[in-house]
Amino acid sequence: MAAGMAHAGNLCGRLFKNTDTNRWTALGICAVYSIFSVNILFHKYFPSLKISNGREIQKNITKLTHSHDLIAVQNPENYIYTRKQYRNNLINIYNNNRLNGFNLVAPKNYDLFKYAPGQGREVFQIIKKLWGQITFKTFNLGEENTMILMTGPSSIPLIPDNFEESTQWEILNGKGTISKSKPGNTYDQLVLKLETSPENEMLVMRTIPNTVKVSKPSMVVLIWTVKMNYKELINQPALLVKLTSPKDQYMQVAMGRINSGMNVYLGDTFRTSSNWFLRSAIGIVPPGNHSFSILLKCNKNQTILYDEFRVFLIELADKK
Repeated sequence: MAAGMAHAGNLCGRLFKNTDTNRWTALGICAVYSIFSVNILFHKYFPSLKISNGREIQKNITKLTHSHDLIAVQNPENYIYTRKQYRNNLINIYNNNRLNGFNLVAPKNYDLFKYAPGQGREVFQIIKKLWGQITFKTFNLGEENTMILMTGPSSIPLIPDNFEESTQWEILNGKGTISKSKPGNTYDQLVLKLETSPENEMLVMRTIPNTVKVSKPSMVVLIWTVKMNYKELINQPALLVKLTSPKDQYMQVAMGRINSGMNVYLGDTFRTSSNWFLRSAIGIVPPGNHSFSILLKCNKNQTILYDEFRVFLIELADKK
């Protein structure tokens, strides 16, 4: 559009010697072009993106979910109708350290085993290996969409209240600095600060105390807050699980960050804005006696701040 305005101005300059005529003619051409463009934008392009039963989706999700349910949305076209409920619930889960269920909003007849949030990992494929057949309860959200309830109504929070005092972060690989910082706009006085030099990167780990017995295939949910530079690549936190039965072995849980197109900020109000991102990721773990660790990677010449973490285990729920 800017190039078109410049071209129109140059053309009018050659055709009209009078400066005022030149200016007003160019402005007139630009005005007509702008009106035509806006008309196409609002009457053709935006309506083509509209979901016919969007308000119905919004109403049904509000009615069918609880305040501490985590909601994942498969189709980005539905973000506009689900963002408010997802945001409010995620903040509730984080603040109260409580998770009541996991729901996936998807088109009807959608194969949930193809769900690949975040980096394109099909995080539910492992369910087929752990469970021969499983049927999840579904709710109708309208003509085209459904909501799949994948878990039971209660979860186990794995992060204890004294987590910050009971264990310490340790460097697994690389070189850098681990410290505590006191920035503004956080619920805690101290937050985790990771720093590296231009020559080094760093991988740090922290073990979550206690071993957990998992009786059925379960979903693990990781929620965290991070303060970051928009121009930098920030690695997603990872979960490492130590399988203690039948023999000790370590496995990195295949995690996917849900709703990556819906940014949620911690501490946002009508008058103030926060640059602390509140994010969530999910994965599936097999039955057994497990202990978990959180892995964080800091790239070269980078400074990252993390506030509190939340980790939940919640059993998958077969409708049968």
